[in-house]
Amino acid sequence: MKATILISTFICFSFIVLSSAQAYEENFDDGKADDWEVAKAGRYAGSTWKVDKGVYVGTAPDRAVSIFNPGSDWVSYTYEAKWKREGAAVFMTFYVQDEFNFYFFDIEPALGVYCVLERVNAGDKFLLKDKPLGKAADDGIWHTTRIELEEQKIKAFDEDGKVVLSFELPGTFTKGGIGLGAYHSTSSFDYVTLSGPGIPGADVEPAGKLTTTWAKIKGQ
Repeated sequence: MKATILISTFICFSFIVLSSAQAYEENFDDGKADDWEVAKAGRYAGSTWKVDKGVYVGTAPDRAVSIFNPGSDWVSYTYEAKWKREGAAVFMTFYVQDEFNFYFFDIEPALGVYCVLERVNAGDKFLLKDKPLGKAADDGIWHTTRIELEEQKIKAFDEDGKVVLSFELPGTFTKGGIGLGAYHSTSSFDYVTLSGPGIPGADVEPAGKLTTTWAKIKGQ
């Protein structure tokens, strides 16, 4: 009887934990990116975004940014995307307030670094942290980046699960949405996943299964 009660309690607890962590997934296989807002003003002018064969592609003569749910109340979340780059740089934004105010995790092969910066009021940007770049410098090859945010603490991981950056943010932005970006490049994105308290969306498959399925579908 005690064993039955303990098993039932464990199952109920597991269900509560899994249910409380909501998840959003976008693989662009329907040919649409309707939930994403494309920045067009200022230095974003002339940039384009399109879904091509199930991949979201941003082309930036200067900068290109597409954002999801800016100004949201999301504080602690995990954000992951597959990407490849042809050109100068690719980046993922977080704690997005609007198209001009956010933090971003930047992969800069020309400078040979990963870095996290904050952008304020369209033009001003400030380097917060950087680290020598690894194999993500390769052009035209798919990579995976995962960003974990716990209030004001960030950890960024490469596709091997290695932490490439970890530090405490300064508090300029304390919550917000996410985004994808390109800088003087054509950058492609796929399998964007987002999970954490209060984030709407359907449950996603475990990461291992997602990666295997994605590889089969995309043939990369």
